[in-house]
Parts: sequence; C-alpha cells; structure tokens
Amino acid sequence: MQPDMAIITRSNAAQHGSAGMYSSGCRCDVCKAGKAASQRAYMQMKRQAAGQTPQACTLCGLPLARYTTAVRPFHRPCKDSAPKWMKAGLSEPTPKPAPEPKPAPREMHSAVRVAFEDGDYPAFIDAIRSRVTSTESGCWEWQGQMKKGYPELTMGKQRKQVHRLVLEKREGAPLGVLSAHHMCANSKCVNPDHLQPITHRENTAEMLARTSLEARIDELEMALSALAPSHPALHRVSHRALTVAA
Repeated sequence: MQPDMAIITRSNAAQHGSAGMYSSGCRCDVCKAGKAASQRAYMQMKRQAAGQTPQACTLCGLPLARYTTAVRPFHRPCKDSAPKWMKAGLSEPTPKPAPEPKPAPREMHSAVRVAFEDGDYPAFIDAIRSRVTSTESGCWEWQGQMKKGYPELTMGKQRKQVHRLVLEKREGAPLGVLSAHHMCANSKCVNPDHLQPITHRENTAEMLARTSLEARIDELEMALSALAPSHPALHRVSHRALTVAA
C-alpha cells in the first residue's frame, strides 16, 4: 500500500529546525535558526535571479547576509567600530603633520641664567658683560630691566636684582640678610669689584652719611657763590649736577 504523500510532506515540515515548524508556532532556537537560513537562501535566490551581485561590508570586505540599499553597507559589529568619515561616505582624511618639537626649557633660558644655575662664574661674568655698558670710572651699567634704579633680571617666575646675583656668585654663597653695597655709589653698576656685602645697618648708615656729605657740599657751594660768584670751582663739571639732570 502506497503511503499518503500529503502525510509525508506534513511530517517533514514538522521537523525541528525547518521553516515549516517555525511557521507552525515553535519558537525554539533551532527553529529560529532554520527560519533565518531558509529566508537567506530565498533572498539569495531572488538576488541571483535579478542579476544582483553579492554585497560586501565596507569595513571588513566580507559578504553581507542580507541585501541592503545603503550606499556603504556594514555588518552590525563593523558599523559600531567604523570611523565617522567612513560612515559618512567621505574619503580618509590626511593625517596631520606631527608638531615640531618644542625646545627644551633650558634652551630657552638666557646665557646669564644658564651660567648662574651651573655655577660657572667665568661664564656668568661674560654673560653679564654682554649686557652692560662700561664707564670711564669702571662701572658696568646694566642695560636691561630696572626697578627703582636697580638692575633686575627675570629668572623663571622670579625677578632678582642683578648686583646681588653677581655678588653671590663672586662670594660663592647666598647673601641672605646682607645687602649688596655699591662702593661706587652707582646703583646701575653690576661690576663685582664695585660691590661688597654689608649689613643693612651699615648700608643705611653709609647712605645717610653720603646724603649728609652731599648736603654739606651744597651748603658750601651756596656760600661760595654768594661770596665769589665767579670762582672757578663753581663752574667746573659736576657729577652730581649731571646725575640730577638725568
């Protein structure tokens, strides 16, 4: 007796992992995979019949399981990791040139600062000499920054008095509370031979004595001008007069 073909067909359709079993209501993982495989095979057959070539992932180049109308198709994992320019359909941007290396901080320092930090006294003095103007009296008048009549130098975030730095390097130790006294009475001078370390009291006393002496000279000149206006001592070149005029 021949078996009923309809019964055989229904029996085959009811097997797990087939599209027919999925359509019958089974939602197990095996039937879901069978349904998806059947659908992929069907869509592949339709694309081949229409003459469509298999699409490939833009990022990895592997064929896609499904056909899409996207200009730049991706696998889902590839789309998450693809760069923005590729997703937008743009060409790969040209890499920016590497920035030029910045000079080392030490290379940006002045010769005075480098020699001072190295403790090289001859090089420090040479660097100082390159930034001064020598006078007939032997003073080295600073040509850089000045504050209240005294030469200054910026070292890092600090501003230091140049004549104190010169004296500290000559003595080989910091001055601390001592003052850097100008024996030449020229506050612009940074000549180490014209400087000496003294206490603040001694420095103040010397300044007061100098002020008193200058006041006494003025008093005598006024008295002399009243007695002998044409005296030749009154008509000589005066260092103090030139200083006041400047």
